[in-house]
Amino acid sequence: MPQRASVRTIPSPDVQGDDSWVKLSAIKLGDYLQMHGQLEAAGKAPTAIEQARLGINLLSEHIVGWNWVDDYGEPLALPKDDPSVIEGLTEGEAFWLIAQFTGPSQVELKNSVAGSPARSSPAAASRRSSG
Repeated sequence: MPQRASVRTIPSPDVQGDDSWVKLSAIKLGDYLQMHGQLEAAGKAPTAIEQARLGINLLSEHIVGWNWVDDYGEPLALPKDDPSVIEGLTEGEAFWLIAQFTGPSQVELKNSVAGSPARSSPAAASRRSSG
């Protein structure tokens, strides 16, 4: 039976050390459309700061679990419980989180590795057809 994989756990050793992780819920298309609608409603081109704030708000809603800590080793609250947590992240942590939403999903990566024609590169498709 099909089951939507809407929450994924991602190891984060590059930004928070060994055994760290983040659980992210999938961002739905409607979330993106709402965010872009808010930007358009302003009636002018949004500044980078306005875009970042909307993006951070969206991001905060989709972090459903993590074991991240602050500079003193104290557990960080989830951003949905304490939005100020996001502002206390390092630049590296913030960019890492953003990359998890903007990069390929685990399913896309698996399909690409498996050589799925819908996800693989033209070069990979050419190798398959000539091999």
